[in-house]
Amino acid sequence: MKNDFLRSAERFAAVVEEGSIQGAARRLNLSQPSLTLAISKIEEGFGTRLFERGRRGVELTDAGRILYARTRAILAEGSMAMREISDLTGGRMGRFHIRAGSSWGHCFLPQIVADLQSEFPSIEILFNIGNTDEAYPQLCAGEVDAIIGKTETPFEPEKGIALIPLAKIRFVLVCAVGHPLASLPIVRREDLQDHDFVAYEPDIDEQHSGLTAMAFGSGPPPKIALRTRSPHAALDMVATGRFVTCLTRPFVEKYRSADLKILKTDLELHEIQSGIAYRDTLTLTDPFRRLLSMLKRAAQRIEDLG
Repeated sequence: MKNDFLRSAERFAAVVEEGSIQGAARRLNLSQPSLTLAISKIEEGFGTRLFERGRRGVELTDAGRILYARTRAILAEGSMAMREISDLTGGRMGRFHIRAGSSWGHCFLPQIVADLQSEFPSIEILFNIGNTDEAYPQLCAGEVDAIIGKTETPFEPEKGIALIPLAKIRFVLVCAVGHPLASLPIVRREDLQDHDFVAYEPDIDEQHSGLTAMAFGSGPPPKIALRTRSPHAALDMVATGRFVTCLTRPFVEKYRSADLKILKTDLELHEIQSGIAYRDTLTLTDPFRRLLSMLKRAAQRIEDLG
């Protein structure tokens, strides 16, 4: 559907090229009176006559010749813009820059991104995994299109950002099957005091990030022997048999080996609400609507993990 500006340009150009209102009306499948009225409104908008009317049709005035020289370029660019917008909203072209936290990024987004790319092969997808806190300013600045991860970080809805909650992600304690804690039916806080932890911390320079990353509530902090920015490295260290760690259940369920055990505990381990924050104009595109559908199905699988 053409907007009013392009429609007016098309009508003006048709009159010029047909040399008469009558011929242009036939070309555009319009009535002659309606086209005459449209041309009058265009002239009124420019504040000058664009045509001289005569018995043999119409001829451009000097002002009309200036406008017509620009009109062809306007129609060409407008037609291209309409095709590109149609391609974007129809999912035939465009680009998504997605930033995801570790649980979504490692456990679910790789398959989702692959499936989305398969359905919309012309979409260029930039997909990064990292600390989502630092990505919110990038989202507001338009440098990132969507963030999938924890939603505790405040964002600015007045900047055209929308938020959809997805799933609560729960943490679990993990140790090697040969670790002393593995034999306990229930692990209590006092059982943890003499054991070394490896902490996954996306930002190990942040003050008190150890407690945040270990996901414990109130009470004595765990004894953190090692800190790492990699959840894979945390599991690898736990597999040595010396350490315990606390990671999200989706990540542990996907990557733990037979040598690792999820501990039963009476601790109220932290859980995070995850969601997707995104530029609200993305809802106009078919690929983004498809992405939301995929994310919601994955969110149900997360909730089923408990």
